[in-house]
Amino acid sequence: FAGELMNVCGVTQRLVRVAAALVGHIYGGLANVGVVANLLMSGISGSAVADAAATGAVLVPAMKARRFPPDFAAAVIAAAATVGPIIPPSIPFLLLGSIINVSVGQLFLAGLIPGLLMFIVMFIVTWWICRRRDYPREPRATGAERRAAAWDGVLALAAPVVIVGSIVWGIATATEAAAIAVVYTAFLGIVVYRSTSTRAILEAAGTTALASSVVMLTIATSQ
Repeated sequence: FAGELMNVCGVTQRLVRVAAALVGHIYGGLANVGVVANLLMSGISGSAVADAAATGAVLVPAMKARRFPPDFAAAVIAAAATVGPIIPPSIPFLLLGSIINVSVGQLFLAGLIPGLLMFIVMFIVTWWICRRRDYPREPRATGAERRAAAWDGVLALAAPVVIVGSIVWGIATATEAAAIAVVYTAFLGIVVYRSTSTRAILEAAGTTALASSVVMLTIATSQ
């Protein structure tokens, strides 16, 4: 639910802006922005599908407008989104922990290093391909632009710390941390950013119900 809310509350757009300010000028341009944005998104949603849908809706049209091949743009986002189920909080880790009674916090910590290694390799491969094919880069962001992007996105960037930290430090269970993430994301969209509506939140809840039913059916069948 938190991942779906990110899309309707303006959190995704701010994370993409932060990524663009950091790496948009490097070989690969918006492709590398997609890789970094998916890493940032993975610390909140825990779902590859949610990450791909959120970042793809923003970046694939932008990449096509910058004359990236459509198949390459889609491939970059699809590949980068696979970090979502590895970087905590991870839905598959929650599923695994509930089935075989393993500490979710320990599973989250176990996924951190592999997830970061995936991100680093994907960034290098994207950079190499884009440099070899001479794909366009974005203008280098000025110091003021980077500070503005960081300031605008600081509350969005704090979400992974709030979610994962509350579990790892024993403040909350995985279920309680999920509730914290939903409330935090909704607060950003309704009070801070003022960029969402009741209808959009209800639609996000409906999408979440469909996705959650698949997970619950998997758990029930495995038991």
